[in-house]
Amino acid sequence: MDNKNYRWSPEDKIEITGLEYDILQKSIGIFEGAAVFEPAAKVRAAILSRMIEQGIAVEFVDDSQQEAEADPTAE
Repeated sequence: MDNKNYRWSPEDKIEITGLEYDILQKSIGIFEGAAVFEPAAKVRAAILSRMIEQGIAVEFVDDSQQEAEADPTAE
């Protein structure tokens, strides 16, 4: 980024893609529990909350997981 300095206001809004969110979520998940990543986890939760409010992220039921829980012989 050309060794330039940038600044922005905490209230500024940007859009992120689902792929960007997935990468953020997986990156934070690797280090979950580390105190240094607590702010990132809060940001992730805030982004997900906004996505839910805007109807972008919707809850779904994973049928394969539900079936495994119902069938005690399933691995």
